[in-house]
Amino acid sequence: MSYGWARAKLSKDDMSARRNEPNSAALHEGQGLVEFALVLPVLLLLVLGVVEFGRMMILFSSVSTASRDAVRYAVSVGENSAGVPHYQDCLGIREAAAQVAVFADPSVVITFDSDGPSGAAPVEYCQAGKDLDPIEVSLGTQISVTLTDVYNPLLPIVELPTIPISAETARTVLRDVYVK
Repeated sequence: MSYGWARAKLSKDDMSARRNEPNSAALHEGQGLVEFALVLPVLLLLVLGVVEFGRMMILFSSVSTASRDAVRYAVSVGENSAGVPHYQDCLGIREAAAQVAVFADPSVVITFDSDGPSGAAPVEYCQAGKDLDPIEVSLGTQISVTLTDVYNPLLPIVELPTIPISAETARTVLRDVYVK
């Protein structure tokens, strides 16, 4: 039975010559290790960049969500356990922000604007250290909560500047609205 090709027969001299030739696998034995050593720093920088970007996005999300929840508490109808309306409860507004901002320690600035967006500049109230502020608001007053935090990289491989992350949310106080 013929398969169409000829099988070469090697003599004993040819076989001994092949044994003495350097094997191609032996020549490239350390190549994989060298390639891995060259690629590893780039791969680690890429992974570190993804982790740092993720940390920054978590901080941004935490600050913006805390701002929304704090202003939502401030403008909601009702009173706290001591009988203070929510818009006057400075401690309650700050606590509402702190409950959500688990990955941040933001500074909180609370302002109100009774003239609306086209009126006078907003007035800051609930300064730090005050548990309540006995302001009176009318229907249509907007309360704004601004949270600011600073992002610092974990590993300062490259000198990155600190990045301030801020979120401001404003809502209208619902007070004296009666539904029939």
